Amino acid sequence: MYKNFFKRFLDFCLSLFGFILISPIFILVTILLFFANGGKPFFFQLRPGKNEKIFKIIKFKKYHLEGKFVALFGGTIGLGQAVGNIITLAEHYKDNLNIVFLIVGKGTQKNLLIKMAQDAGLSNIIFLDFMPRDEYENLLATADIGLISLDKKYKVPTCPSKVIGYMSQKIPVLAMINKGSDYGQFYIDQSGCGLWSEGGDKDKMFADFDRLYSSKGLRSQMGESGFNYYINNLTTEHIYKLILEQVQN
Repeated sequence: MYKNFFKRFLDFCLSLFGFILISPIFILVTILLFFANGGKPFFFQLRPGKNEKIFKIIKFKKYHLEGKFVALFGGTIGLGQAVGNIITLAEHYKDNLNIVFLIVGKGTQKNLLIKMAQDAGLSNIIFLDFMPRDEYENLLATADIGLISLDKKYKVPTCPSKVIGYMSQKIPVLAMINKGSDYGQFYIDQSGCGLWSEGGDKDKMFADFDRLYSSKGLRSQMGESGFNYYINNLTTEHIYKLILEQVQN
């Protein structure tokens, strides 16, 4: 009886008291973010919940990217990530003040990437370090496309896991991959989550970026396709079921 009634009643009362206590801070933060983000202090984010049922949560906006087209790269910045691709994109679109490249992560090549951006006089790149998962997912919700970049010199097939994060947030993917990788056909073409080009093919890379930038409908379609592929194939619940079936068989 305590667990089913009194504990729930006590939890509700304590939660209500806590909410009332911090409500002035909540209201103040909302007002400040209202003016800082052009009248939109919140954003909505989809999350898979129990039994893979999708629910929507409301969160505060933290980064002032309102009205910008955000191309996000998140993860390790190492030799295998061909950081030059991101600089090439940023240089090509430096005169478009609406486009921002957001780089989140650390790695052996990050300082080189920052220096390359500084030497090129690029002001359209924002660098951030690794952050807690919830905060990174909040940031993902502001992105218009997710970037994948692999060094064209690598011959070993590679499959960056960051695409799962992009898919889970309905973010279409723009990938620049090495010739030895089946990543484009296996992940991107099969899921319909984005566009890809082989490393060094700048014309195709720019053309793919232009297609995603100019068509909100295409971004929405590919984001939805990637999300559905994620729900049906890549969630922990689905992988668990597959492993269990293999063990049982």
